[in-house]
Amino acid sequence: FLSELFDVLRMEFDFVIVDCPPLPAVTDTLALGNFADLILSVVFINKTRKHVFAAHNRIISQSDFPHGIIINGVKINSSAYGYGYGQ
Repeated sequence: FLSELFDVLRMEFDFVIVDCPPLPAVTDTLALGNFADLILSVVFINKTRKHVFAAHNRIISQSDFPHGIIINGVKINSSAYGYGYGQ
């Protein structure tokens, strides 16, 4: 059923985004990863516990799924060189 659902969604939309709870608490990510072009993990720097993220990353890294990470909540030094948007 999921395979058919994702086939229809891919025909209808340019992007299909599925939000899943983080690993290892819930394994939905691995089941849905079979239908994904990319697994993108969002980490909040001061909220995500290091050991939880390490376990999440270890599980994702052991899979064959393409994956990436977005890190939120990083404070940027205003005197540092770089690009940014607002405060």
